[in-house]
Amino acid sequence: MKKFKQALLPAVIVLMGIGEAFASNAAKTRIRLIPAIYFDSSQSRCISLNVPPSMM
Repeated sequence: MKKFKQALLPAVIVLMGIGEAFASNAAKTRIRLIPAIYFDSSQSRCISLNVPPSMM
């Protein structure tokens, strides 16, 4: 039982580190939207919308 307790703490620390790495990576790759405006000739008016940077 003593060896189990000694192995448990490092395992928990490693698992917490892995979880934090995934969480920070997900935060970095979150899609950010940029406001954009375009003219819709069929409606004869300007349309405002949010688009991802890859579409600019």
